[in-house]
Amino acid sequence: MNTRSLKMDEDKTQPETSQLPMTGPLEIGAQDTFILGRNRSLRSMLEKRPVKGADSLLPHTEVTLLVRGIPEHVVVSDEKSVVLGRMDHGAKGMQPDLDLNPYGATVRGVSRIHTRLSMQDKHLYIADLHSTNGTFIAGKRLEPDAPTLLHNGAEVLLGSLMVQVVFE
Repeated sequence: MNTRSLKMDEDKTQPETSQLPMTGPLEIGAQDTFILGRNRSLRSMLEKRPVKGADSLLPHTEVTLLVRGIPEHVVVSDEKSVVLGRMDHGAKGMQPDLDLNPYGATVRGVSRIHTRLSMQDKHLYIADLHSTNGTFIAGKRLEPDAPTLLHNGAEVLLGSLMVQVVFE
């Protein structure tokens, strides 16, 4: 066996598995929210990061959500709120306005109906909608149904899915 074929044999490795700690088996195709463990390193890192920008006044109704670095544009007004979550075509009832499935929402612990963005007096608010894994700002878990003021550049965790809110 020559060194080239030996090197090719050494390069055959198995792909890395997910590094997310599991608290139970995850069935592919299951539509239930994956329940995350309590000790999340991303959450602890966010506790140490200051909120970017002190602006809370929403100059217009368009908001950009940076989800895993990809911009999603939504329109929020006094009359129209936006629900974030996972689309479930098999479920009847309420569906989210913004489907986060393309960003790995299930394995990152995003609920079907996770959180709501709303505007009041030209300020943007976020409210957790009794999600399984919670909504976090600066490492602090939001109380369900309690609107919390968002500042421009705020980093929000939906389960363990990072969403940055930009409205300049």
